[in-house]
Amino acid sequence: MNIGITGTNGLLGSELLIKVRACGLKATVLDRCRFLISDGLKNAIEYIDSLGCDVVVHCAANTNLESCEINPQDCYSDNVILSELLANACRLLNVKFVFISSTGVYGSSKKTPYHEYDELLPTTVHHRSKMLAENAILSQSNDALIIRTGWLFGGDFNLQKNFVANRIREAVLSGGEIKSDGTQYGNPTYVKDVSDIIIKLVYDGWAGVFNCVNTGSTSRYGYVKEIINYAKIDVNVEAVHTPFPRLAKVSENESAVNLKLSRIGFKGIRPWEEGLDEYIRSSTEDIKKIFN
Repeated sequence: MNIGITGTNGLLGSELLIKVRACGLKATVLDRCRFLISDGLKNAIEYIDSLGCDVVVHCAANTNLESCEINPQDCYSDNVILSELLANACRLLNVKFVFISSTGVYGSSKKTPYHEYDELLPTTVHHRSKMLAENAILSQSNDALIIRTGWLFGGDFNLQKNFVANRIREAVLSGGEIKSDGTQYGNPTYVKDVSDIIIKLVYDGWAGVFNCVNTGSTSRYGYVKEIINYAKIDVNVEAVHTPFPRLAKVSENESAVNLKLSRIGFKGIRPWEEGLDEYIRSSTEDIKKIFN
């Protein structure tokens, strides 16, 4: 099986690339410059066909929530039109398409964790673009697979959007205290665990929508507090109970449960704390460099 992956410079895409190859499968990097919207569907078909992909996992996305609010047309182009283009090309080539979405699509209608059958009421342009992309993809193919992930962590410590690494750097450079949002809740989710689930679902031939998050939810404050704790940094983390000023009206509850995964026989994904502890332990040398 040859699995093509977009977004291999990101947290999930880079880890999925490693995991696929570790499973003895072929992993192919899809070059973003080779499937531009302006080049049309025919070009995308020819490019994917030339790579011999059996599956395409679309991890790449415009994830800058503030920028998406300022430039919604760019967001829709990046996250909806491009995703629809790739999904169309895959459908015509009989290639399975996997789209990475977010639990943020559920919005703010509940105080408890969301499952796959809850209504989607996104509160930001970014999450609305993810919802629209999901709808477009599923309308094209009954074989497409949608993965809704939580607050992703893991990957190379030097990646710009590595939340764990950035909070550790912030703590090291602070004067002994950092602040974090105590009002927003979600599931910190390890990219290693998500990658394992994606590979298993693809291998078993599953389609449709699946939540894929580590077990347990917490506030941003609780998440950051555990990062600092596991990294053994002597810094106080203060909870802020008024929302941080931002354009994107992010839901206060992005937490979810893996209802469908549990019903089709998948054992519960480990608690997020266990994944975070493992990741930070594996990053000891990178953390030492931050202190130096």
